[in-house]
Amino acid sequence: MSVGLRPGEVIRPIPGLEGRYSVTSFGRVFSHVYRHRDMTAELAQARHPEGYMRVKLSAMNKGSPTPVHRLVALAFHANPGGLPQVNHIDGNKGNNLAINLEWVDNAGNQQHAFRTGLQWRAKGEEHHGAKLTETQVREIKAELAAVSPFKGQQTQLAAKYGVTNYCINDIAHGRSWGHVNAA
Repeated sequence: MSVGLRPGEVIRPIPGLEGRYSVTSFGRVFSHVYRHRDMTAELAQARHPEGYMRVKLSAMNKGSPTPVHRLVALAFHANPGGLPQVNHIDGNKGNNLAINLEWVDNAGNQQHAFRTGLQWRAKGEEHHGAKLTETQVREIKAELAAVSPFKGQQTQLAAKYGVTNYCINDIAHGRSWGHVNAA
């Protein structure tokens, strides 16, 4: 098998696919039975919309794209704890160097994403489920503070702004939109 490795690059067989496919420590994937012949070729990679590089392996899932970072981790990192996910240490989903990958559980992956700023908790108008604007929430808080609470106040506000009573109640008690002050 002659593949032309780069300085410092190491090649290993993909576990379970030995003799058919291998992957390098730089994230390059090779087929050793390219087009069903005894021929070695580097496989083309495509970027998934989520940012992960993928490659089609005919031996897995009938040719459906397989994430390259998983193949690199399988070949270069032991996983004695049976952890299910592969984390990109630098947060770059396209950087599939073996030294940039580690096995993690879902909680560890999520914590890393929040810690590195790759993911954040959307709040206010940025939240996908927001039905109100910050201006409307300021008005609601101002109206709730302007008069002493009366029966039906939250129902009136809910009807006025086209939301549920629960939404107004959560605003009133600081369970949602807590980062917004009254007008």
